[in-house]
Amino acid sequence: MFIYYIFFVIQFFTFIISNINIKFNRYLPIINEEGNYTLEQFVNFRVKNIYKTEISIGNPLQNLPGFLKTERNGFFISNISCPLKSIFDTKKSNSFKMRKNDKTFIDSLYLETSNNSIIYHRHIENYTFSIESNIQGPICLNIGTQLPNLYSQYEKNIIFELNKRKYINSYYFYFKAYSEDELYLVLDVKVNKTDSKYKFIKPITESFRYFHWNKWGLNFEYLHFNNKDDKLMSGIKAVFDINLDCIVGTSSFQNIFNKFLNENNIFIKPEKIKNYEIYFFDKNITQIKNIKNMEIKFYHKEFNYNFILNFKDLMLEKNNGYIFLIIFAYSNSYSWTFGLPFLKKYNFIYNIDSKLIGFQGNNNEIIDLETNESNDLTKIGDDKIKDNKTNIIKIIVIIFLSVLLLIMIVLVIGILIGKKLFETRKAKVNELLELYDYSSKQNNSGEKSDIIKQ
Repeated sequence: MFIYYIFFVIQFFTFIISNINIKFNRYLPIINEEGNYTLEQFVNFRVKNIYKTEISIGNPLQNLPGFLKTERNGFFISNISCPLKSIFDTKKSNSFKMRKNDKTFIDSLYLETSNNSIIYHRHIENYTFSIESNIQGPICLNIGTQLPNLYSQYEKNIIFELNKRKYINSYYFYFKAYSEDELYLVLDVKVNKTDSKYKFIKPITESFRYFHWNKWGLNFEYLHFNNKDDKLMSGIKAVFDINLDCIVGTSSFQNIFNKFLNENNIFIKPEKIKNYEIYFFDKNITQIKNIKNMEIKFYHKEFNYNFILNFKDLMLEKNNGYIFLIIFAYSNSYSWTFGLPFLKKYNFIYNIDSKLIGFQGNNNEIIDLETNESNDLTKIGDDKIKDNKTNIIKIIVIIFLSVLLLIMIVLVIGILIGKKLFETRKAKVNELLELYDYSSKQNNSGEKSDIIKQ
């Protein structure tokens, strides 16, 4: 009984203090990339490679593969566009309930809590899952983080659903990149806007005919290239896609880059691979040293900040040469797409309800202002020993408080029981005294009667 009590207390405290994290890993681990590396492999590992996770649903638990869909808004089940699929046996789940419209069903959902939490899973009861296609046969889960658009405005977003059900209290979230292979989607981030160091702005706007909707990304005023003062390419629009482990540039910037290469006596042409043009620099090219001071500054007016990408950020070194991490799509002449090279270096926080994006400028870290906990995303990896010590301290404190509370409860119950026993005993004593007094009176009256008779 005492063990169950302690477990309940730990769950209660963890529910209050922990975020919800969804941990993702690359479908194709980038750590397994070969040293000598073709551009076809580059596209497979860095362009088309999506983040995957494992989500537990049902009672008893069944695990389904899940995929981060940065272009979608909803949290839904599908058998389309799933690199991995698994069977969900609805008959084995005691909590499964199919809705009449066959487009949704209800079941238990389990999500991971934060690294510093003691309880590692949060149980969400009776969660309503959307179905994009038939759930008979192998399926996967899709986790959308994009703002709703014309086609997805009726999709159920997981952040809205968890907030509505009071499992989280915040609409803020951010991505935490441990490495190119490991990523966390952190939900329920506490930000006090009155004291916040963040500046929040509206993201970019996409338009289609008479419809307009927001999308995570930024509008830049202009860019500087290679430390020159020329303001190039005014009105730059960049969409964010953290699944992408490179950057997709525009044809206008490609012309600027070609001119830069020619000025440094590097006369190469991009290779055409799967609808992309990609620059590969052989290590035998002696002029490569001439472009190691390369630098691009994207100036953002509202943030009043220069976002800088240099040679180290933009060149992927392999055994056989360098790959330029800004690639160019055949049909793209209008907007950029910023992937992990940009989003790992500069950290943003998002509010899916107010449709605002936040940035701290020179202080490039995300801080949970309510707990004053810093989440520095510029560091690769966490101090696991520190996390373990934190968990042990939490367990000790909670167990101590639980024992103290239990002792107080036992004392209170003991006092109440003692008081009750004392009152019962007192009542019995009073009853005996009354009986004794009554008997005495009876005896006295009997003696008087005998005297009168005499």
